[in-house]
Amino acid sequence: MTETNHSHKARREIAYCAALFVLAVFIALVGIMLLHLKWEVITVARVVVPAVAAVYTLFLVLYLYLRKELRHLYDSLQCSRLKGCLLTYTVVGFNILVCCAVYGLYSPYAMPIAAVALILTVMLKERIGFVATTISALCVIFLILAHGNYYDDDPLNAHNLLGTLFGYVSAIFMMYLIWKRFSRFETTWGTLLLAIAITPLACLLAYAEFGNDTARVFEAAAISLLGNVIAVAIFTMAQPVMEIVFRMWSDFKLAEICSFDQPLLKRLREEAPGTFNHALTVANLVESCAIAIGLDPYMARACAYFHDIGKIKNPTFFVENQKDGYNPHDELIPELSAKIITRHTSVGAEMLRAARMPEQVVKAANEHHGDTPVIYFYLKAKGITEGELEINPFRYVGPRPTTKYSAIMMICDICEAMTRAKAPQTVEELEDIVGGVIRDKLTDGQFDDCELTIKDLHAIKMTICDVIPAILHKRIDYNRAKERR
Repeated sequence: MTETNHSHKARREIAYCAALFVLAVFIALVGIMLLHLKWEVITVARVVVPAVAAVYTLFLVLYLYLRKELRHLYDSLQCSRLKGCLLTYTVVGFNILVCCAVYGLYSPYAMPIAAVALILTVMLKERIGFVATTISALCVIFLILAHGNYYDDDPLNAHNLLGTLFGYVSAIFMMYLIWKRFSRFETTWGTLLLAIAITPLACLLAYAEFGNDTARVFEAAAISLLGNVIAVAIFTMAQPVMEIVFRMWSDFKLAEICSFDQPLLKRLREEAPGTFNHALTVANLVESCAIAIGLDPYMARACAYFHDIGKIKNPTFFVENQKDGYNPHDELIPELSAKIITRHTSVGAEMLRAARMPEQVVKAANEHHGDTPVIYFYLKAKGITEGELEINPFRYVGPRPTTKYSAIMMICDICEAMTRAKAPQTVEELEDIVGGVIRDKLTDGQFDDCELTIKDLHAIKMTICDVIPAILHKRIDYNRAKERR
């Protein structure tokens, strides 16, 4: 079995390398054609071969980096290695061709290298955006070098190098802005303003090249501004398309589905207001825990907002939504009550799938109780039943948490409910409650199918103990304050 797996893995790696070679040939052929805006067969031997070798080598380096980096992204972004590679090479390849076309039509100062940094930083990760931008810039330089050598130009002249350098520096500045996690609208306008703000850098580089030729200096500055505007335009138009094509959820899109105008959240707020408020509180805990162990806080908040969405099917059967002391469970046998309670996880997962929510959010709704029993109704049934009582009918159907998000949801959900029912009086009491919840779930095997480590569990415990006191803080009794006056 192991030999078969190794054989499949080897064939897959060969297929990836072959696909990269085909892509490198295509990029080199089309790129050189765009650089000169015409095609000559004679260039194949003297230009395309070294260009293909250079591009293919750089693509291999990028692939080796992605193999390592994408391994850790599935749990946070649902991004498999194949999906991440397809996205990265699509963006890089397209950008190289656009840069070649812009070089042939206008100037290297207008090359929109920053588009790679913007798209991949938002869609995947900052470091992937940085490395892919570097690879894109180097590929463009090598294509210009191969093209210039054939046409007896000076390919590594100051004009080409400084223009490419400006595009690369612009990308780094824009990546820094993206790290601030603004909204989609703020990011678009922020990058445009940044493009204007760094235009003086283009003037400085152009001055180093053209000296006191003011007209050419300002022309280079205007062209560089145009290049950055093109980069922002590509990012603005391409990024939503990439989200749809590759079925990936950027922070922008996650923030949008967490808006209180989202249809499911509006229904939850109107039909199950107690559950809605519970979700808000749990979201603060889950988001803080996600940050503590290096997960995406946007995905964590989305999981928390929708984890109990199934309760809107029978909202009054859950204590947080009951009013006037009426409890419908008083009229039902414990087995039926337990069945209604445990159904909310699978019902919620079905609703979220129908709404085309991220798979991580669906899993969190389905898995945040694992296969734990509803002890209250089990004990209630046991009190009216003679002899032994099987506990399995009182269990959630599962599955147990298979992602870190689901596991965090399980811990935070229980801790919030327990501390809300009886607020701990001391820090030590709070630590005992949280530690007890984690130990019980760990002993029960609820975390066996996810990749939480003991270090992660410790960080989660300390984070919950830091956040809950702020949630349960006491307020001043203004009536007593008036009496003292």
